[in-house]
Amino acid sequence: TASLQLVVVNDALSDTLKTKLEAATVTYSFNGASYTESAVDLGLITDVEDVLTSAMLYEKSGPYFDRQKKLKTAAKDGVSYDITLSADEAKVASAVAAMASDHEVPATEPQMTFNPEPAEGQDTISWSDEVSGLSIDQPAMVSAILAAVTSGDFDLGEVKTAVLAPEHTKAEMAESVVKLSEYTSFFGYGTYDDDDRVFNIKLMSQTLTGHSLEPGETFSVNDTTGERTEDKGWKAGNTIRKGVLVEDLGGGVCQVSSTLYNAVLLADLGIVERHNHSLFISHYPIGRDATVSWGSADFKFRNDTGKPLTIRSWTDG
Repeated sequence: TASLQLVVVNDALSDTLKTKLEAATVTYSFNGASYTESAVDLGLITDVEDVLTSAMLYEKSGPYFDRQKKLKTAAKDGVSYDITLSADEAKVASAVAAMASDHEVPATEPQMTFNPEPAEGQDTISWSDEVSGLSIDQPAMVSAILAAVTSGDFDLGEVKTAVLAPEHTKAEMAESVVKLSEYTSFFGYGTYDDDDRVFNIKLMSQTLTGHSLEPGETFSVNDTTGERTEDKGWKAGNTIRKGVLVEDLGGGVCQVSSTLYNAVLLADLGIVERHNHSLFISHYPIGRDATVSWGSADFKFRNDTGKPLTIRSWTDG
């Protein structure tokens, strides 16, 4: 145990005793930075209450003449007491656990980058490296604090650390994430491909990309985009209605849903709902289109791969 020697003259010194206790600190370094924690915050305790009780009873015990002698001694020379600092291991461990969470440097999982136009020799999907995290080795720090209480040296120096491993490695992710299928259709070259239709195709592509489906989950184009209205940015572009070309908000979105339909077919996913156009469009083979219309026709498919599934969609040119 470490001792702090104090002189007690009367009860008024209790505040001084508590101030000295609160001033007791433990210093340590972690990950290149220095920190200071109070003995109270680290769960260290003292017998200060017992000392104060003894001090208050000092001149109140024993025969009358002994009590008077004690009073004279205290008034002239003071009376010394030792405050013993000790550690409750369970309290220290709890305090260290709470403190360690504030210092933890979490591990970084590998992140996927999707490049729709990879350079020669590059893949469409690439992954960043995983990075290990860092945390305080809690059992080691508890032991260091307990040892400091015994030695009286509360400068712990650089505390031991524990490595936090990421859940996945770059190699694991590169092996587990694969492209199931892809399909490309072309736009912007026909007489009905006005600027607004082209705009809607790009907006639809941006809206669909990045959506993920858990195993067994069904994807709906209409639920994903919501009603295609002017205040959401959709424009009036050429679309097919009852076998003729007309202008309607969101005209062009069916090309994106039909392109998605072809990719879904190639991935052998479960088709839940699909409707043909009333007019054949040569962007896809006959019978391989999927028209959508808010409130009626929708294109839906189900992820029956047993694995999470992500849609990537992009336009270029």
